[in-house]
Order: sequence, then C-alpha cells, then structure tokens
Amino acid sequence: MASGSEEEVVHIPSPELGIKFNSYEEVERFIRMHEEANFVKFLKLDSRTVEGSRKRLPKRYLSDELKYATVTFGCIHRGHYKSQSKGLRPRQKTQRMGCQAKFRFSATPDGKQLFLGASVTKHNHPLKEASFRSLPQKRKLNDQEREEACEILQKKGKRSAQKHLQEATGKVLTMKDIHNLAASSRQNLLCYTNIKDILDYLSKLEEQTSVIEVVTNTDGRVVGIYYQDREMMRVYASFPHYLVVDATCRENSLRMPLYIMLVEDSNGEYEIVAYFTVIASNAESIRAMMMRFKEHNPNWPCLQVIMADKDSSTKVLVEQFPGASVQMCLYQVLRKFKQDTSKKQLGLQKEEEAFCEKLMRKLAASKSEAAYMENYKQLLNTELQTMIKYYNTTWHNNRQEWVEGLKSRSVVLKEEDPDKLTAVSEKLKAVLKNSPTSKQVMTNLKREVESLREERDKTAAAIIAENAPKTNPDNTTVSKFQQYLTPFALKYVLRQLKLSWKVIAKANVDSKSMVIKSSKDKMIVSVDSCVCHQWQSLCLPCRHIFAVRRTKGLPLFDKEVIGSRWSLEYYKSCSRLSTQNTDTARSIDALQRQRLRLLSRHEKYIQVSEITQQLATVVSEAPAEQFASQLEAVKKMLTCFQNGSSVNIIEEVGQHTIATEVITESFPFQENNRIESL
Repeated sequence: MASGSEEEVVHIPSPELGIKFNSYEEVERFIRMHEEANFVKFLKLDSRTVEGSRKRLPKRYLSDELKYATVTFGCIHRGHYKSQSKGLRPRQKTQRMGCQAKFRFSATPDGKQLFLGASVTKHNHPLKEASFRSLPQKRKLNDQEREEACEILQKKGKRSAQKHLQEATGKVLTMKDIHNLAASSRQNLLCYTNIKDILDYLSKLEEQTSVIEVVTNTDGRVVGIYYQDREMMRVYASFPHYLVVDATCRENSLRMPLYIMLVEDSNGEYEIVAYFTVIASNAESIRAMMMRFKEHNPNWPCLQVIMADKDSSTKVLVEQFPGASVQMCLYQVLRKFKQDTSKKQLGLQKEEEAFCEKLMRKLAASKSEAAYMENYKQLLNTELQTMIKYYNTTWHNNRQEWVEGLKSRSVVLKEEDPDKLTAVSEKLKAVLKNSPTSKQVMTNLKREVESLREERDKTAAAIIAENAPKTNPDNTTVSKFQQYLTPFALKYVLRQLKLSWKVIAKANVDSKSMVIKSSKDKMIVSVDSCVCHQWQSLCLPCRHIFAVRRTKGLPLFDKEVIGSRWSLEYYKSCSRLSTQNTDTARSIDALQRQRLRLLSRHEKYIQVSEITQQLATVVSEAPAEQFASQLEAVKKMLTCFQNGSSVNIIEEVGQHTIATEVITESFPFQENNRIESL
C-alpha cells in the first residue's frame, strides 16, 4: 500500500473503556476478535512486563497471569516512514500511513486484572477484506499446513499447488509464497538426507552404549540428531556444575546448525560431552535436545552455570534448567555488540563505534553495581539516542548475565585463562568449515573430540607425574595446598592468601566468626564459610576466611573449607589415566607419539612450506640435463594433488646407483591406477 494514498477515516464502534480481563490470553483473544470483525491488524507497540514492574515497585502485587503491567497495541499502518536513503531507489512502498488507532491495557490497582484504559478506533485507510487476507501475517501457514504444501509441491506444479492450497487452507497465497515453500522443501529434503547419512555412519562405528538418536518434537516431526558416547557421559557425571552450549559451527556442509556442549574439569581443561545437529535453530528444536540431554545425564540437577550465546536458546535453557544461572562469556558479548553497532540502523560514525565498543568493555568488566552505574552514566551522557535505546533494550535489563561483577554464580576460574574456550571454538570452526560431506563432518568432529581428550590426558599425566607422593613432605601452608589442589585452583588460592593480609579483622562475634573490613564493606565471616561471591560460587577459601583463621590462630590449610572437585585426588580419579595400573612416564611418551589432532590450515602451510623451500633449492642446483625432468616431475606431482589424487613415490637404485622415481596416481573415480615412469 503506497504511502501517498488518500486518507479515508473509517469509524469502528469503540469497545467499552474499563472492560476487564483476567489474563493476557483474554486480551489477545479480544484483539484477534476485533481484527477479524473489522478487517484490521494490530501489533504490540510497547509494554512493561510484570517482572520489570516488580523491580520498580517491589511492594505492588501483580498476578503472573497478566504477563504485562501495561501493554499497547497499534494498527500496522501507524506512524510515517522516514527514509534515510539518498534517493537512489524512489517510489518504495510502505504500510505506514499515519493511522492512530490503538488499544492500551493496564493492570488494575489490585494487580489481579488488566483493563482497557484508552482506545482509538478511527482508521485513516480503507478496511477491505481482500487487503486484510493478503497481509503476510494472514498468509502464513502453520507447521501442518506447510508439510501438506510440501507434499503437494512434490506431486504437482506450482500453479496447481497454489490453487489447491488456497482451496484447502482458505488463505491467499501468492506465487512468491509458493516459491519460498518449494525452496524450503528442497532444504528440508537435503537435511533429512544428511540426517540419514549421519545416522548410518555413526551406527556403523559406535558401540551399543553410545546414544545416537533421531530427535522429534511433540508433533512427531524430526528436528535433528543427538549424539553422546559413554566417555562423554562419564566426564559430565564427574563435572556436572558448569556447561557450555556453543553454536560455533553454524556454517558447515550439513547446512544445519551444529551445537557443541562442553564442560570444564578441575584443572580448567575443556572437553566435549555431547553434540547435536538440528534442522532449524529455533526454541522448539533446542528444547527437544535439552530434554534428551537431561534424559541421558541424571546428574543434570547439579548444574549451576550455563554459558551460552545470546540467541533464541537462552530462554529455553532457563526453562529447562531452572536451578542454573544462564550467562554469556565476554568474547560472545563483545562480538554480538560489535556486530549490532556496525549496522546502519544505529547511524554511528566510525569514531562513535570505537568509543562505544571501548565503553562496552568497561561495562562488562564492572566489579560491582556502583561501578557499572558509573560506566552506564557515561553512555547516557553521549546523547546517542539510537545507541542508548538499543543498549537499554538488549543489554541493560539482563546485565546480571554478562557483567563480571554482577553474575550470581561463577563455578569456574575463567579469569585464569579467558581465551581457552575461544581457542576450542575456533579450532572446531576451522576443522568443520571445509568438510564437504556429512561423513567428513562427522569424521573430523570425532577426530577433534579425540584431540581434545588427548590434550587433557597429556595434562593429567604430567600433573600426576609432577605431584607424585613425597617421602618427606614439607609442612608449610603453601606446600600443603600444592599437594592437595590442582595447579589451576592453586593459583587462585595463593592469590587469595596474598590478598588476605589486606583484610582487617575488627571484632569477634563468637568462637568461629568475626566482623571484618574489606573493600570498604563490613561482613561477618566464619572460619569455614563466607558470604562473599567467591566463596559462595567456587567453594575455595577466600581472603576473608584466611584473615579470620590467621587472627584466631587456626591453621590456614583445612580440607573442610575446600570443595572436593578442586582436589588432586578427585581430579586423578576422574581422569582416564589411573596411577594404579599405568606407568605415568610411559603414558606421557605414548601420548606425545600419537598424532590424532587435526592440524589447522596455517599449521599445514608452515610444515609444507619448509619442505617446498628445500625442494626448490635442490632442483635449482641440479645439472642442466636433469633440471627439465625434475621440474616436470614436480609439476606432475602438483597436478595430481590438485586433482585430488594420491601420489606414491618409489625409489629404485640400480647397479650404477641411478634413482628412478615412479609416481602412482590413484584417481577416486577410476578403478585402474595409471602408472607413469619419469
């Protein structure tokens, strides 16, 4: 509908003001009935949720059934479109025509109902049923209708399918809709083919204890494949407190998002504990996969922190794991922020983008609410209204998920090596990006899983060898911690021990507790527990506990103050290497000889370039009568590699020590091998 169409004011009988609704579902039902009766379409313009209103007014009662304390619906032809183009594409169409029709609902004073507080029912555009039925929202097909449409398209032409679908659904479908359905059908067919190939491949390789399952939703439609072997289950059962759900591998030859689930052990090493591929990355698919994960991992109630990207899966994870805190890592936050600020909709200059990115880093690193608000005021003082609106909508209200000092829990020592998870993600992305077939994707992924296990086993073997029992152990405090803790946890404890000298013990509360002063705050700390964020989340002795124990004359080392997951004994018992039946030194040598890890493209280039440089030197120094033949041999080898052939070089030394090289080409699409003697 063109923006320059003539205005025509249409009067619709106004609903009675003050009408009340017991839930938000009744409000939606009222809006839908009004739309169907008058051939108009309303969209949600602004709202304030019940949860957000409770933060502003904690004492006010609001029923959860209301969902919103205030909500406003407006006609889709509201407002006027403001073009930001330079006139290169004139006469663009828009639905915005300045219509002011709207409904505003608010919570009643007792907070039990919603009532219609204001309404405007005058429309400045014609209300025609044909135009109403042609709206994209009315043409949209549900899942069952889409499946029927795809089946019809496989049997009939597009014109016949359009007519049949219009008669079957009663909806106005354009040829563009039919073309989109056909493309979606081809994509789904490709996904189902990939799923079948993956299932056949994994079923031939894996043992019966592995979980290889085609997952369906509540309607019985296939959403993807879930995979988890026995070793993955064992590792997650050992470290169930922290889980990373990483969607790094969205782009691959499967044309399906591939999700990786990882855990971090007591020494900060990451390992994959499950992975799944889905046809579509939506909330329904993620929910089905998380339900499958919970079914095969009974220790999931111990989960405390989930690290995930900022996408549609966040709400599903909160729903499926109510006892866990969903958080975002700094790398993902900054990457998402940079992607959004570079868009033209925000209208930022290069200097403004750089300033906002730098300020975002300061906001993410804030250690407290006060420090965060100081940085937040700097953003408000910039007067970049589009940026401020974007930030308030996307980041400000959920700052507990990504600001370091405001996270409710932190069961891992991320500050020790913040780039370790990023390195794992980049490694997986590099391995799977250039895998041309579904079989190669799964093959390379399994090799990378083995590579991560190899690296973790190397670290475990080195730690076991380094921390062997001593005949005459040192009895100092640091030595006791060294003998009991993993190296990863030891760094944190020693730093807290050093900082404890700055903590001032003020007064005794009882035989086990004292009032201490630290960082301008006063708190009551016991000899074996503390109210600080570090102790509550990590269960490792903090500076406050050390200060209280030192003042009361108690030994600083006490196993009761340390969580069992950080001990060397627990770490050894959960590793794949057992000190009882494995020679540690021999294990390290064997692991170093293994070459399971896939090299990156850059690492391959470095290794090959060293050899090719030597080859060029040798060939260039050859006599004139041999140079032409050697150069031709090198060219032939390069051609074979470019064609995807395998090359075998056989050196034959005769009576006169003359070497003859035979290059064997093995073409993948020919049964007989061609042998040429050069």
